[in-house]
Amino acid sequence: MKLTITSQFQQFMASIGVPFEEILLKADIPNLLKEETLVLTDLEYHRLLQEFDRVLADEQIVGFSEIGNLQLFLPPFFAAMSAKNGIEGIKRLSKYKKLVGPLVIQYTEHEETVSVRFQFQLPMQDLPRFTLLNEQLLIVSLLRTATGKDIKPLLVEGPYEYSPVTEAFLQVRGKVAPKNQLIFKKEDLLQPFRSENNSMWEYLQPEFDKKLLEVASQKTFAQNVQAVLLMAIPSGYFLIEDISKQLRMSARTLQRNLNAENTTFNKELQAAQKILAFTYLQNETMTTTEIAYLLGYADTNSFVRAFKKWTGQTITAYREGLSKK
Repeated sequence: MKLTITSQFQQFMASIGVPFEEILLKADIPNLLKEETLVLTDLEYHRLLQEFDRVLADEQIVGFSEIGNLQLFLPPFFAAMSAKNGIEGIKRLSKYKKLVGPLVIQYTEHEETVSVRFQFQLPMQDLPRFTLLNEQLLIVSLLRTATGKDIKPLLVEGPYEYSPVTEAFLQVRGKVAPKNQLIFKKEDLLQPFRSENNSMWEYLQPEFDKKLLEVASQKTFAQNVQAVLLMAIPSGYFLIEDISKQLRMSARTLQRNLNAENTTFNKELQAAQKILAFTYLQNETMTTTEIAYLLGYADTNSFVRAFKKWTGQTITAYREGLSKK
């Protein structure tokens, strides 16, 4: 995907103390900020989010989540702010979120409430804490700014601790739970938006829809292979013959297509195993032996050596670092 990072947005990040160039370096992402662009695969985008998670304090996350700071820079938020109410705004945000990253927003309308959940587009990839908090805070900020009313959710939950700083912004105690969720009163989301702008939206919607089609067409063959591998590895059927069969082509054609994108099946397999490893290691109940088995390693030592090569850390040291967050 190709993201536009304007100089004004870069200045905004600098103003809240976000060392964006340093984050790009640590995430091993080419710095094209002088061209006001970033070209990222889904995996690189996830790596970028992980680095934001490591660097940003909760005060910075709150600053990063004020819709007034972002709506002029990011198309999905302008689309949402131009809607007639919160329900339509969240629907638009869900539709156009792919313009700024491979995140999925799921919303469900009930008789008296509306629930909102977030997930990464690739299966088995967890949202880093920064990303989840940022998305939850943004929704609340959007609703308050657009309606001019002090809307607060009935429930906020996710798999991470909520600090006093984030709870003060949300005006509700965060609940630690396996899955993330925001729940609002439906009547709050039916409050009219003061920022509704039908004439501007009628002008911009065709362009937004065109960009959505462009994003969909930018998905590489390697990314499609990644998505299949992430589902296949835990099942144990992830040889090149298995994956090529699922993609309805020969193994030779699969490898040739990957070669055209300067990668190989083995590289994509290792990248998928790495994603799954980081996901499984967050589950404190899973042993290293169990994870090695699910990743398809012949023995635990092979997985241990691979992890040390990826991160420069032992699995024990990595898990200890997770427990301190």
